[in-house]
Amino acid sequence: MHSLALMERLPPDRTPFGPPQPVADDAPAIDRLAALLGRTAGG
Repeated sequence: MHSLALMERLPPDRTPFGPPQPVADDAPAIDRLAALLGRTAGG
């Protein structure tokens, strides 16, 4: 099944991502991406 179709199946009040988290400007790209998706960078 396509990812977009799976996302559409989520209830409106649920999301796989949290609000963006703070991260240093000089953090590695993967940590900045994790923070953007609501994860704690480096953890």
